[in-house]
Amino acid sequence: MPYGPYKFNGLPGLIMELYDTRKDYYFNVIKSEKIPDDYKRHSLNNYIPRAIPVTQKDLNRLRLDLYSNPFKYAFNGALTIPEGKKLLLDDGTVLSKEQLKPAEANERKKLKSFNNPIELDKAVKYP
Repeated sequence: MPYGPYKFNGLPGLIMELYDTRKDYYFNVIKSEKIPDDYKRHSLNNYIPRAIPVTQKDLNRLRLDLYSNPFKYAFNGALTIPEGKKLLLDDGTVLSKEQLKPAEANERKKLKSFNNPIELDKAVKYP
């Protein structure tokens, strides 16, 4: 049974528990069951038809670009915030257009705090 989570699939045996030294990532088998032969598997291609492949180098460049200007799309006109309306961030923060520039430092701090990939060599080297 060469099954395991993430990149650990294909190792000899069944991986029941796996974690890194800091336990930032922790995998634990909760349930094991036989999947029917006619089980329909889903591919990301079905859900993201316009996705384009990118290299790790390109992805890191895009992340650095976002870090240097977190609200670039609001400032360059690609995203418009109508007068009197506000922008809702992923964390629930609500900002008016005037509040975006002062909020950039906090966004950079959040980007750095989430820079913890399972493959440490792929972490972005933020300034």
